[in-house]
Amino acid sequence: MKRAYDGKMMKRKNMFVQRQEGVEAVDRAIQYLHSVTTTGENFRLSKGLSQAAKELCEISYDKVGQFVDESLIRKHGNFYGQMEQYLAFMNNSPREIVLEWILDDGNQNGEHRQMLFSNEFKFVGIASGPHKDHQRITCVILVTEFEEPNDETKQIPQQQVTTPQQQSNPNIGDLEVEGLTTLHDENVTLLTINNVGCDLNQLSLEVHNDGNELYIKRSVIIDHIHHDLKTKIRLPDKVTQNSTSATYNRNEKNGELVFRMGQVISDFVGTYDICDFTVEGEDNSETPEDLEFDISQTNESFIFVPRAKAKSSCRVSALLENNSLKFIVTHGDVTKIRTIKIPVPISPVQVILEDHTVGKKITINKKPNITELQPDFKVTISPV
Repeated sequence: MKRAYDGKMMKRKNMFVQRQEGVEAVDRAIQYLHSVTTTGENFRLSKGLSQAAKELCEISYDKVGQFVDESLIRKHGNFYGQMEQYLAFMNNSPREIVLEWILDDGNQNGEHRQMLFSNEFKFVGIASGPHKDHQRITCVILVTEFEEPNDETKQIPQQQVTTPQQQSNPNIGDLEVEGLTTLHDENVTLLTINNVGCDLNQLSLEVHNDGNELYIKRSVIIDHIHHDLKTKIRLPDKVTQNSTSATYNRNEKNGELVFRMGQVISDFVGTYDICDFTVEGEDNSETPEDLEFDISQTNESFIFVPRAKAKSSCRVSALLENNSLKFIVTHGDVTKIRTIKIPVPISPVQVILEDHTVGKKITINKKPNITELQPDFKVTISPV
């Protein structure tokens, strides 16, 4: 397989795919496969789990980041112990999809392959279906124990004693994700989740996969059986430990969790010189007298570029002044200043400068660009 790599580029089906680590991820996977020990037992393919996986594929037709709700699984049987899910948004063969999970490129902890080879999981459900943007979605669900609806011989694991803090609750597992709320004045995003189904001392949060995934772990009792539930949510932006926090409120919806993400940035105070450039004149009847700028924005950034050359050459200075972008344009002895107020807090580290056909292209990211590798970390949860 190493022969398919050229640095961090991997050749696949007459095309090259950019990888995060390249051969390094292959070497790490090989080393793991040589060291791993299993019980030798195969997964038991479950009709109920496969039906749950099929339904997840159907409701994820136009989504990315959907996750298995425990109630979806319980429509097709009862599971005990731990549950994990894998989603692949690609039109690859089953062999290639499993190989991607084993390689776990970009995730140095190798958590995905560890789950595949864990002795903890004995039952598997598999399904695949079409996806609006990625051609195909494949879902794999792993659980410790699973009882099919008509399996009367299934042995239920030994029950644990229910403590006053772990009362049986039939509504546990039905997480209600209310979506994302952006606080523009603080440049942060809130992810609100209701019906957590347990108290604060039974709840923990972790961020994994280079700051890209949130793990919600709950220790609960359902029908007098102890469950360690783990739900993974793909975060919209990469986060760091010092920019995340969470609050928990025990409310009428059986617990509300608010996860706060994003670098908190104060309004920039002062002056920061971005660049200086010269735009040569273009003297013809259709050329404007003055240099004009196109201003646009995406979900991630504000973009400023000179629209076209003016009749006479000009000198342009671009700078940040407090929370505004200022262009100082000089034509001969005439200087004109254009100031654009930026509606969110920014800092100089969010400014990206690129060459353009007319002068320079200036991009101001709405959020900081986190380039360094983020280690896994736990998130402190504060009670409301």
